Amino acid sequence: MENLKQETSRVISALPESATIVELMYELYVVDKVNKGKEALERGESQSTEELKKEMRTKSRKQNCATAHWIMNYQPAGLRSKEDIDRQITNERNSWDS
Repeated sequence: MENLKQETSRVISALPESATIVELMYELYVVDKVNKGKEALERGESQSTEELKKEMRTKSRKQNCATAHWIMNYQPAGLRSKEDIDRQITNERNSWDS
């Protein structure tokens, strides 16, 4: 398993030269969330399908759609253009405000 410094270096290396600090922070945020999810699984803190369905029913349809859309369209920064990343960040910010 990579240590934090190695993982951060890998994320930075995958970013395009024109990446902004916002893009870097976003990528690190995603890596952190994935790592926390893996650690929770190792501790046995996962949700069953039924528990997840119940949670999804309690959230608004808009929240569920936004989350599903983000998950389905996520790509590492190295595979996206700067315009795509900027558009995704703008869309995420707009969804938070509404």
